[in-house]
Amino acid sequence: MNSMTNRFSTFALMLIATLSLTISACESDPCKNVECGARGTCLDGDCVCDAGFELDGSGQCTVRSADKFVSSFNATEDCSALGYVVTVTASNVQADKIILTNLGNYDCPSGDLPVEGIVNGNTVELSGAPYCPTASFTGYNFTGSGTISGNVLTISYVVTYTISGTQITDTCVATLNRQ
Repeated sequence: MNSMTNRFSTFALMLIATLSLTISACESDPCKNVECGARGTCLDGDCVCDAGFELDGSGQCTVRSADKFVSSFNATEDCSALGYVVTVTASNVQADKIILTNLGNYDCPSGDLPVEGIVNGNTVELSGAPYCPTASFTGYNFTGSGTISGNVLTISYVVTYTISGTQITDTCVATLNRQ
């Protein structure tokens, strides 16, 4: 009888183990049929895009966030009575980086004044690095942020630079209208 009880117990344990494996194998993977593209990963059934990318109309991470900023803009701002043109291009190296050429219409002894920004959705953060330094000029340091809505990019920024030993700080709001 003892042998039969042991066999029954062993059979019952094997049956429970088999059922447990079968039931757990039936649980559905929420990412099983989700395709996020080369620039995204599925997490709990939703696509999470890599930095610098957004979902397209089909739910895949194929759209570069920076692309909505790329254009030439007519700029006006509260720091200058004159209008000017700003050209925005996307970085070839970093998907979430843009280059704003001529922001603020400041003179650059070495040519164009490129200011870098990091894009996150519809916003951009200016990097604050020194731009346009020369042996006799410390360069311009831009910090600030902006948002794009349709054809209008609004940027609030602070630029500091030194002329003849005097540090100058300009705090400006620029409104850029796509050409």
